[in-house]
This record gives sequence, structure tokens and C-alpha cells, in this order.
Amino acid sequence: VLNGLELAQMAAGKSVLVVGAGPMGCIITSAAHAMGASGIIISETDSGRLAAAKRFGADTLINPGEQNLLESVRDATAGKGCNVVVVATPSAAAQQQAIMCVAKRGFVNLFSGLPKGSATINVDPNFLHYNEAYVFGSHGCVPRHHKRAVEMLAEGTINVKDLITHKFPLDRIHDAFGVAESREGLKAVVNP
Repeated sequence: VLNGLELAQMAAGKSVLVVGAGPMGCIITSAAHAMGASGIIISETDSGRLAAAKRFGADTLINPGEQNLLESVRDATAGKGCNVVVVATPSAAAQQQAIMCVAKRGFVNLFSGLPKGSATINVDPNFLHYNEAYVFGSHGCVPRHHKRAVEMLAEGTINVKDLITHKFPLDRIHDAFGVAESREGLKAVVNP
């Protein structure tokens, strides 16, 4: 997460769109909030996960199944788009939509990879050209990212407590797998 935000030149005062409110999208939202983002928008089609995103520092919630993502982002940013866009869901359609939401000279991080064999995305090269937008992916990190992440966790500047939405004893491990497979909540934990 920190590597991806660093590559996107995240800084205080930048507007951020996070596409996907799963566990990683919520951590990205929390980290961007801790780094001083101004106006964090999160987009998610699952209404339960979308509601949970508010606890991680999101200012604006958008359900692209019910609202036009591009129009909603433009409304929330006075027509400019977001300085930083992070796609934290493995969806080609989401990646394609998210690129169109970036502000002039903004950064789009295709944080989630796509499943093997997924369709490619179509990008309007003129949009990228005239907006001088940067589109990239991020994967992995270096030791200083680990160090900073541990510091942020110890300081409490990143909200991870709310990621655990379900707890199960070991004898109910099958229930935990069911919750995880259904994408109900965010994270299920089994306590032996």
C-alpha cells in the first residue's frame, strides 16, 4: 500500500479515489487519510463494504452500480477529477472507468492485478495525452515500506482494527471459510 501511494506521489491535500472497498481498498483509504489526503472518495458495488469504508476515512461513498462513477467523481471534485486514483479490485471494467476519473497530471495506480486470461482494457490515448496522466501498476515493496507500515500501525494512524468483521472459534472454521467466500464483511479470523 505504501509503495503504491508513494509511486502515485501521494501528499497532503491531494484528492484520492479508491476503487474497491475490500480489505486492501480500506487499508489504502486509511493510509491515504493518514498521509493527509483531502477528499477521499471510495467506489464499491457491495453496499455493506461501501458502508464500512466510512470507518477508514472515506469522505464520499459511491456505488457505481447505482451512480455514474465519472459524474459522481466530477461532482465531488468541482469537475477536476482526483489527483490519485487507486484501483483495488481485480476488474478490467473498474480499471477502465477509474482511468477516466483522474485529474490533469494525476496518477492512476492499477493496484490489483487482473485474473489470468482477463480481457484487456481500452484506454483513450488522447485522454492520457491531453491530461498528462500517469497510469502504472505497483507490486511489492522495499524494507523501508515495512518499517513505516509497522510504525503507522504502532502509532494507530492506520485503522486495521475495523478490518476484522467476523471472529470464529476453531470448531467453526467452515463457517469462517463460508463468510470469506461470500465476501460478507471484510476479514474473518479463526481463534483456536
